[in-house]
Amino acid sequence: MGHYLEWIEERDPKIAKKIVEEYSNKIPTQEIFYDNWVPLELYNTTYIQNNTIAFLEKYSNGIYGEKPFFLHCSFPDPHQPVSPPGKYREMYKPEAMVLPENFHNIKNLYKHPYLKKHLEHPPARGSLLHEETEENIRKFIALSYGSVSLIDHAVGQILASLEKFGLADNTMVIFTSDHGDYMGDHSLILKGISPFNGTLQVPLIWRVPGVTKSAVSDALISSVDIPKTILELLNIKERYRPPGMQGYDMTPVLKDPTIELRDSILITEDEEVGPRGPLYTRLIHIITKDFKLTKYAELPGYGDLFDRKNDKAELNNLWEKDQELRLKLLDKMFHEYSMTRTRFPKRNSGF
Repeated sequence: MGHYLEWIEERDPKIAKKIVEEYSNKIPTQEIFYDNWVPLELYNTTYIQNNTIAFLEKYSNGIYGEKPFFLHCSFPDPHQPVSPPGKYREMYKPEAMVLPENFHNIKNLYKHPYLKKHLEHPPARGSLLHEETEENIRKFIALSYGSVSLIDHAVGQILASLEKFGLADNTMVIFTSDHGDYMGDHSLILKGISPFNGTLQVPLIWRVPGVTKSAVSDALISSVDIPKTILELLNIKERYRPPGMQGYDMTPVLKDPTIELRDSILITEDEEVGPRGPLYTRLIHIITKDFKLTKYAELPGYGDLFDRKNDKAELNNLWEKDQELRLKLLDKMFHEYSMTRTRFPKRNSGF
């Protein structure tokens, strides 16, 4: 737990010792939720919030000189085991949680040529996607909402500090995540190898002073576009960038949310949990405005194809029902995947 544990030791050595003892004897990461006894003021979200604000205050006081700053403020939550502290644990009632439309579809997943084996033998000791009871799913959703609400509060404090220290008008802010989580989709929780939207779609809020206005865009954007767009916005010259960068400069979309630069997104998953098992697999997804197609490396001839507009619950696989559409998207997938292949090492010969 690195610096976070050191931070707790400075403030409450007894709690720090208890954390180490409990973590050594019991691995809570294998649980769905966790009875958290760490007080709110010592919780990891508070730690990230306070350290972020402390940095911004030092910067505004000139401690780091005149150079621009980059600050990566990474909250561990919301993450299994969900364990929001204090009032955030009771903020949402499990019985009030609304289950997704596809909640009762789990029986069909046990017939799925790819998912069947992973549901029958959940990888990584259950810390990736697996089936759960309705009671546990409702509690999981409620506690996840509590964790997110605490992060909302922390982000609000950080944004307020940008204003307080006079940095807001010259600071780009990006809020995003590494992946989504299943929250009862098809009776599943957590993340992992699957064709469904729950883990593939992530939040993205992007504010650039003098560029963005309050708006919502339906334009397709991939995480691979984020670094390229940042470098463009910062006017970093091409020769100072990493070689062979991929992605789109999404600045036009930030200026005008009605603009659409991409007609598709390619997502590749290359999982290695343990040496060739229990999870050693590859998936490729191609996503357009209207459809999403998923291919599995170990399943030639099979895939998943969903209508993103008319089947948001992802219950109707069109793979066998619309061959023309399937071939069109497979061709698109091949093209997009081919364009991601690097040309390194570079040719030195003049021929």
